[in-house]
Amino acid sequence: MSAKARASESDDAVLERWQHDVRILRDQCSYLLGLREVFRQTQHIIAANPALQVESAFFDLVAVGYSSAVIAGIRRIVYPSGRAICLRGLLGEFKSRLHLLTREAANERGENHRFAFDEHFPEQDAITRGQIDGDLAQLDKMCRSLKDHVDQRSAHLDRQPTGPVPTFG
Repeated sequence: MSAKARASESDDAVLERWQHDVRILRDQCSYLLGLREVFRQTQHIIAANPALQVESAFFDLVAVGYSSAVIAGIRRIVYPSGRAICLRGLLGEFKSRLHLLTREAANERGENHRFAFDEHFPEQDAITRGQIDGDLAQLDKMCRSLKDHVDQRSAHLDRQPTGPVPTFG
């Protein structure tokens, strides 16, 4: 959807689209967490079984496949690409419709919205542009090494050596 078309969307249509996009991003995050759990369990199985602790192209494939899938998935979730759904783009859109992110707007939309706003923002009457800018800055800071790694090693074949694959703990 073009920027012009988005600007003319009704508030109800925007909220519906945001809810859809948040569900998609949530599902993508859940999928990546599932991959992480499978990879960790696989590592524990290998560590507990000395017969499996051998050099293997299969294990290399699993490790590289896992790290590539997770790194690309996180980058896909965080950074915009055309019309794709991404967290950074969604946060940017929030700034353009701050009037939808208030206690009053939540109250007008009913009990579920009021509860969600109260749960996440008990001391506030509105989400501010400064909060969103802070969230964007924190997201960029957390994901900078990941983006650099993907750009250098996955999206392109950079001549410069790269450090270890970034992790988040």
